[in-house]
Amino acid sequence: GEGKNTTSLQVLCPEPKATLAQLMVETYDLQKKGYNRPPGSRFLSYRRAQDALTPKRQQRKTTEIVRHLAVFLIQARVLPHRKDLLRIADWARMGFNGRYGRLFDDQVSACFTGKKNGEARSDDHQHAFFLPHCSDFAPRESALDRLYLYAPEGFGRNELEVIKRIRSFPDLRRQSSGRSRERFKLTPIELLGKDECSHVFGTSRTWVSWSPFLCNRHPKRNGKDSPEEQVRLECQRRGLPELLEVEFLAEPVLKKERGLPRWVDYVSRRWRKQSPKAPPCGFRLRFAEPVTGPLVLGGECHFGMGQFVPE
Repeated sequence: GEGKNTTSLQVLCPEPKATLAQLMVETYDLQKKGYNRPPGSRFLSYRRAQDALTPKRQQRKTTEIVRHLAVFLIQARVLPHRKDLLRIADWARMGFNGRYGRLFDDQVSACFTGKKNGEARSDDHQHAFFLPHCSDFAPRESALDRLYLYAPEGFGRNELEVIKRIRSFPDLRRQSSGRSRERFKLTPIELLGKDECSHVFGTSRTWVSWSPFLCNRHPKRNGKDSPEEQVRLECQRRGLPELLEVEFLAEPVLKKERGLPRWVDYVSRRWRKQSPKAPPCGFRLRFAEPVTGPLVLGGECHFGMGQFVPE
């Protein structure tokens, strides 16, 4: 039967008893004899779909690239000091969570908060790390001018939308009642996949503390749960290569200019959170195999504490 999406066309076909000589007649001879078709042929009607001759594009299966690292430039009238990186990370997290809630009907990001259904996630630090840092372009080595937002599990679509839109987060250093709160400006620089992180954080067998390591448990007098033991245990839980040496550093060794803070000078407690289990300290770690950063260990590691850099 005829369909709405079909069309009729005439096709010249040979008669069942046609000979090869009849079909091979030249066009000149046909026109000379007044024929409009070769003897032994006939027109037959066929129906075909209207789009039968329209080329159809084959949809290619595209693999969506998962992004794990967003790099931002921090700008302010006065850049924050390195010793305040815990506060800066906390305020940055506040800004990202607030932006997420405004964009997605007050929902909460499990990636940004580290919580699911109101409870802390227990998946070995797969959610986002907020890592303020000092780049080589900072006006001072103690000035924080970068924010690395790193998620081992990768960012979801909603998180990527927040990363795309956010341009500032609260600056709570000055909170006088007669003065409006200022904000740190954020300028996105890079959005990278996991395999591209090495050119930002580096790869090495030896890593040294850049920000103080905070213990998650109280060291015991009998030597149990010492800071060195806690570092080794955390590296094992993270699936890192074998640790060949853990060197305790009572003070930072990466001092290139005078005035850099000691470990005890860093703010080591977030607002309304418990104090550290032990005095902050640092380490030099030597692994059996190269490790690609970021390498961030210990308490408050999702807020910039316990950052290590290649040596």
